[in-house]
Amino acid sequence: MDAMQCTFEDKLKISVVYIAACLLFAACANDNEGLEPSPEDAVVFTASMADDGVGSTRAFNAINSTNALKDAGGFGVYACYTGLYRYLESNVNPDYMYNEHVSWSEDKDAWVYSPVKYWPNGKGNINPNINTGEIPHYVSFMGYAPYRSAPDVCLYRFSTQKEKGNPWLEYRLHPDVNSQVDLLYARPLLDQKKQAVNEHLLMIFYHALGCIGDRVTLRCGGDFVTWLQEQWTAHGYTEMTVQLTKVSLDYTLTERGRLVLWNETDDPNWQLQDGTTTTVRSVTLTEGLPATLYHRTTEQETVEPWTDTGHGVFFIPEHLYGHLQTAQISIEFTVTVSGGEEPLSNARTHTFTLSDYPQGYQHGKHLYINAWIGGTGTEPEVEGFLIDGVQMATGPWEQAEDLEHEVYNW
Repeated sequence: MDAMQCTFEDKLKISVVYIAACLLFAACANDNEGLEPSPEDAVVFTASMADDGVGSTRAFNAINSTNALKDAGGFGVYACYTGLYRYLESNVNPDYMYNEHVSWSEDKDAWVYSPVKYWPNGKGNINPNINTGEIPHYVSFMGYAPYRSAPDVCLYRFSTQKEKGNPWLEYRLHPDVNSQVDLLYARPLLDQKKQAVNEHLLMIFYHALGCIGDRVTLRCGGDFVTWLQEQWTAHGYTEMTVQLTKVSLDYTLTERGRLVLWNETDDPNWQLQDGTTTTVRSVTLTEGLPATLYHRTTEQETVEPWTDTGHGVFFIPEHLYGHLQTAQISIEFTVTVSGGEEPLSNARTHTFTLSDYPQGYQHGKHLYINAWIGGTGTEPEVEGFLIDGVQMATGPWEQAEDLEHEVYNW
């Protein structure tokens, strides 16, 4: 038989191979149907603060609004693609997006990132949608703010892209209160899939931290004012002044912890970390000091509180390894009588545990301190000093009366 001639069996084999190749090509074409990038298939983000416009804090570097989130440089996104399956932390890693930087563009009036990701598409015969034939391709999203491209002093460690489990980051209190970082986390968006043209994913951000000492107010308590009035009458003073000269705050705080970006609730998921320690941060308040809290002459009597603003220290609202987080407030004041005598100094200190005030210990809350100078030396264990032969106490503040705490939304 001539080499160029083919038997029927040879032709049949060639035909079968050709048909199989055509079917394979068609199958590949169907598998890729819809995978061509289209603007309407892009994953698009929008963002807001959970309490946007509800409250504010004067703490340094606080992120109080969506506009502040924009100014802080935007946020980072982690996304896990799970295909047909729902999110299960033991089986996922952020393979779809890893610390993707999403920032605000004034030119586009939108949240943007690059390169743009597109929703997974595809058709097949594994549990397809009964109407469209589409297979669900699930993606779960988590986020934090402010964005960091690399570890720094506060956000000093991140989970890796190949690491199985929920994404996390480790946070440390900055040693300088002026450089502290207000850490935010987004409510997780689990098992998302494209459902509409130009659909936006809304990332709602919450505060992961609490704030202490955002405002401190000091005044003369009622019993103290009554005692001053009694001394005025008993000694015939012509002038009496109580002047606040120094206020300081010392915080013993948990230094660092791990924030897991997934949680079943809207609360931050802080976890224990080996080597967690406490740190002491001291702040001396100077605004408006010295300040006159009480002044009396033969003509009039005035009692005025002193308030410091523009101050606040972030803290991790969680007891890690049982470390006790406390705040200590110390004041110094002088009492001057008759206008010509040497001023007499007085100092008081009070320490309270942050977790004793559950509302103030929550994330997104800050604790205002209202303190009264009180006590008249009636307690025998109290040491005092003399004003013209009359003893005045320098003892501890009474918790029930002299120190109150107000908690507000951040």
